[in-house]
Amino acid sequence: MKKKSLIAIIASILVLLGTGSFSSPQLVSAAKHQIFVSSKTYVYDHKGKKTKEVYKKSKSLYYTSVKKIKGYKYYRIGKNKYIHYYDGLPLNIVKTPKNRPAKNGASLMDFMANDTSLTTAQRQEAQKAATLLRTGKIDSQAQKGAPSWFNTYVKLGGKDDATSNVNIKASLQSLANANKERTKAGVGELKISPTSTAISMIDADYQKQGSLNHPGFYGYHFNLENLSAGAEPISNWMTEKVDWEWDVKKSPSLAPYEFTPNWEDPVYNQAVLGTNGYRMAGHYTNLLNKGHRVMGMAHMTQTPYGAADAFNATNEGEDSAITLAQYKAIVKEWLKK
Repeated sequence: MKKKSLIAIIASILVLLGTGSFSSPQLVSAAKHQIFVSSKTYVYDHKGKKTKEVYKKSKSLYYTSVKKIKGYKYYRIGKNKYIHYYDGLPLNIVKTPKNRPAKNGASLMDFMANDTSLTTAQRQEAQKAATLLRTGKIDSQAQKGAPSWFNTYVKLGGKDDATSNVNIKASLQSLANANKERTKAGVGELKISPTSTAISMIDADYQKQGSLNHPGFYGYHFNLENLSAGAEPISNWMTEKVDWEWDVKKSPSLAPYEFTPNWEDPVYNQAVLGTNGYRMAGHYTNLLNKGHRVMGMAHMTQTPYGAADAFNATNEGEDSAITLAQYKAIVKEWLKK
């Protein structure tokens, strides 16, 4: 079975809801500032355990400090009450000045395409991504056109859309968390691909249809995709590490393939998909795939189960990608314009 067979995960995506283990929190900073939550947001205790309390609608909150629990940041919003740092957004990036068009993913890619500090290949890739976000069409699949659902779910700059300035900024923390976990695993950081980012935005928006499903439309450079809902995605996918370890204990022959896929091995495919008595570990192995070179991520906040996140990664396109530091700086500058 070839690499692209991982698309079978489409049929068996796992919605994780933050069940990972956590260590004692570490104080990072203390302040009193207002933040905004734009979607269903869960409240956690000081050990990172999800409580029964949840904010179901958009709401402004105050936090008194930021703490780290097992390396991930949380806002402290009350006594023994925390929300993921990922879920809270400073109010100063939520409002768009009057008479200014709403910023969106396509205008970000335009901004990147006009950045003369980037290489020609990087700028061309950004322009390709801008076109994709506006039309749903990608040049390597031009004959396919746009997906039939594109105009239904992708609303450039919409408040809850993956292409909104708020949700683009929110995705930066997940990108950093992804590279953090990859560094810890010794598999190397990934660069940011504009096109993989655009595909992630579109696929995240597709989740507005009401259930967590891979659309499976774009096969650009054999991107392999993870989806998550309801909590911070990287920690969600990392909880599958224990499932991988369980699978390896069941079949020790899997051990060499934790970070290097073996698509020819049916046992590996069963472990990735969680079939035939194995536990699903495909999100974990995809996140830490040693062969990946670039990634894209997106965050969307219009679903019945909280925010939805999409991650796409591939081993191609490194020459036209940019570092995470470059991408964060570009987003920061773009938000100021």
